[in-house]
Amino acid sequence: MADDDYETIDKRVKELKADLPAVVEASGLISKYAVKSPHEKYAKELNSRFTIKKIESGELWLEDFESTGELTGPC
Repeated sequence: MADDDYETIDKRVKELKADLPAVVEASGLISKYAVKSPHEKYAKELNSRFTIKKIESGELWLEDFESTGELTGPC
């Protein structure tokens, strides 16, 4: 690997490493939400891509990529 490539990748890994605790927390919340969600009956289906905008008190708040800033949650 070229030195320039290594330095670029090393810098990016160090930046992303700081996000790992939040990723682990979000993953756990998504898993808990999936387990407790009904498998057949539901009020509304959301078919899109979402960004996690905030995590408060163990709940996720999501923003749809196509929305105008409206948050969905808590999940």
